[in-house]
Amino acid sequence: MPNREHLSVNLLDANIERFIDQGSELPDILRNHKLSDAVEIHKSRTGGFVVKKDGLALQSMYNPEKEAETRINDVDLEFAEYIVIFGMGMGYTLREVVKQAPKANIMIHEPDLDILYCALSLNDFGDFKAGDVKIHHDVEEFRANCFFAYRTAKPITVITDPVWIKMYGDLLIKLRKELEQFVIFSKISENTANSRMRQWIDFLMTNLVKAGEFPSLVPLKDRFKGVPAVICSAGPSLNKNVELLKEVQDKFLILSVNTSYRALHKNGVRPHLVTAIESYNIKSLFEGLPTEETNFITSLTTNPDLFKLDFNKTISFVDSYPVYSLWLQKELGQQAFLDVGGSVACATFSIAKYMGADPIILIGQDLAYTNGEYYAKGTNFEDITLDLDEKTGRIKMGNLGSKERIYSDTGTGEKVRNTLELRKIPGWYGDLVPTSEDFNFFRVWFESMSRVMKKEERTAINATEGGAYINGFDHIPLSDVISRYAVNLENHHFDEAILALTPEKDYNLKLSGAVKNTQQELDEIIALCDSVLNQHKIIEKFGIKPQSIHFQKKVRELEKREKKMNEKSHEISLLQGYARESISRIKTDPKAVLELELIDGWKMNFLHSKLVTEAVRQSAIDLQNSMEKAISSGS
Repeated sequence: MPNREHLSVNLLDANIERFIDQGSELPDILRNHKLSDAVEIHKSRTGGFVVKKDGLALQSMYNPEKEAETRINDVDLEFAEYIVIFGMGMGYTLREVVKQAPKANIMIHEPDLDILYCALSLNDFGDFKAGDVKIHHDVEEFRANCFFAYRTAKPITVITDPVWIKMYGDLLIKLRKELEQFVIFSKISENTANSRMRQWIDFLMTNLVKAGEFPSLVPLKDRFKGVPAVICSAGPSLNKNVELLKEVQDKFLILSVNTSYRALHKNGVRPHLVTAIESYNIKSLFEGLPTEETNFITSLTTNPDLFKLDFNKTISFVDSYPVYSLWLQKELGQQAFLDVGGSVACATFSIAKYMGADPIILIGQDLAYTNGEYYAKGTNFEDITLDLDEKTGRIKMGNLGSKERIYSDTGTGEKVRNTLELRKIPGWYGDLVPTSEDFNFFRVWFESMSRVMKKEERTAINATEGGAYINGFDHIPLSDVISRYAVNLENHHFDEAILALTPEKDYNLKLSGAVKNTQQELDEIIALCDSVLNQHKIIEKFGIKPQSIHFQKKVRELEKREKKMNEKSHEISLLQGYARESISRIKTDPKAVLELELIDGWKMNFLHSKLVTEAVRQSAIDLQNSMEKAISSGS
């Protein structure tokens, strides 16, 4: 029998607390794991634990610390912010990575339970704090956590143990492909945010002026605790079971995304809340519908025209994106910040969760092109056609008139996207179903939220009866859900609770003070930018003389002024958002700094500093104008 005397249950428990999400099944799996006889535990010549499996040494039997150091020295970690390590081993690679990149976010995937069990039962990782490193064994959990860990679209450094490649080569290829696809989509989302951030902030300022007329979501926090909530999305499977909701009209809280409201109405179902987060003008989705019979909840960054819709009651919230939430929390004391996940269905899930609903039930959430269809019958988009070409891996959409109407009403001149990337994912019935990368991205978000629900001892149910399989959700037909949860359930007074909401007192006074305070801070930032630019003029006049004491003194003064400008500008998250696109372009577009002939490092650094300062200054002026315009339009 291989040596087992050094294995410690106490170490295992402590390391599980440090490295593994308690909402997953992995802690229980590890605690109940029976170590294979194929595993041999030894001590290296340097005193650390080393392991063999099936006779294969997972690390150097002599000096595993030096082996890890040599391997990681070949990886450029100087500016690494996000690191994925494929293969935990006995932790030598992890320790070396942390030594060389102490501030990086690290995620580890270890497919071998024997190896992971030994690593956590043999080694004291007491110098790591809980949450510093995330370890995963399940591929789907790894993917789900990638959503939250890497959606900033920053570069990801991947480190792979050579022995791991030999043992799990096929899995490595799969995981790297998943990671690459995720990063690509994240980058697309980041580019979209860069190009549209100013518009979103302008919408926020315009809507804030009107927000004093509408109540906030805050009073509804946990208001419907333990009450079943159904989220009705507009996928093609909605038509399978939407009529069943009439049986639970006032027993379940019914939330409809904007696109599915028309289909619900046609089927005799009245939602208690209709949701929207779009920056596009989607007023056409509500034409001819009895909006005055139900209620509306929307984000303060949505298109301002949506606040003009004639719903019975309109409620506002703000998504948790730091550009908005940090400023609103600081200046207005706002608290209702929700993770909208990139789609109105994701936002609606967060709304139901915020209100305490349990279980939260999805219908019409196909996240796939079920039977080659895009939307449910009865929606504005029911006529959109799809051509799924598996040879080219492309999806071509037709009959886009309803989408084009929305783009026209928005007035930005944008064109409707008519092609998507095709991929296959596991389906609700165990088959493979066609989807696109954006739908799959939302699926990963739902999977991540299911883990949060599990931590809170709440249930997430996918009752779509078609489309994608969502890991972490129970997959149950809606009829069974109703039989299980509606028995002996009394009617709730949902509308009564919603209609009782009132706008915040003295809101306009608070907003006026917040805007005035921010404009004063922006004046300070503009002055600091002018100070930096003046110092640039002094250096330009003096000339670049690296050996001169006077030159070095002037450079130190420039750095001192830059530091003040940067520190002050980072205090206003709205300004960071407003300057985002221009600064990103300066950092990434060679034409922004290389239109001249090749120049030395000093000139390049000075030019870069000057361009960034000018961008911050102009953004501060533009933000002031946006605030002034919003206030003027509301008075």
